[in-house]
Amino acid sequence: MFNLLPEKEKEKLRSEYKMRRWSVFFVFVLISGVVSIILFAPTYFVVYFEKQHLANFLEEIKLESKEIINPKVLEELSDASEIVKLLEPHTEEVFVAELIRAVLERKPTGISITSFSFEKTGGGKELRASLAGFAETREVLLEFSNELKKEDHVTDVEIPLASFTREENLDFSLQIKGNLY
Repeated sequence: MFNLLPEKEKEKLRSEYKMRRWSVFFVFVLISGVVSIILFAPTYFVVYFEKQHLANFLEEIKLESKEIINPKVLEELSDASEIVKLLEPHTEEVFVAELIRAVLERKPTGISITSFSFEKTGGGKELRASLAGFAETREVLLEFSNELKKEDHVTDVEIPLASFTREENLDFSLQIKGNLY
């Protein structure tokens, strides 16, 4: 195929095509920018006005909170905190209850318990319990002592030597030491 246009005209057409391409490209970029601004504008305004509303709301709350805090409210809050402290569980009572449960569960046949007492020692962090009773044999008493030592909070179980004076039908006493925490 022959091209009959002179070279100067061909060059002019090429530059015109380049100009059209760049024009279409810039128009596309411009239209895309305008469309994106149109689409994001409502979101921007919603966020802006919501931010203003929240700032005003926070200012109102700050002003109201200054008016609300008065000595009566503070007194009621301190009373409520004292009530909450009263409702918290006391670990020493829980430990004593667990110790009594453990003694009753681990008590073998042949052991009769006649008395149980306890006291706090070590600045309130330790508990010492005294247990007295009747055992049929020494072996049953030793078995009972070893079972009590297996408890989590029990640190020591002491049996006085006087409890082992007889082989059968012996009166005994135990000292159980444990940690409250």
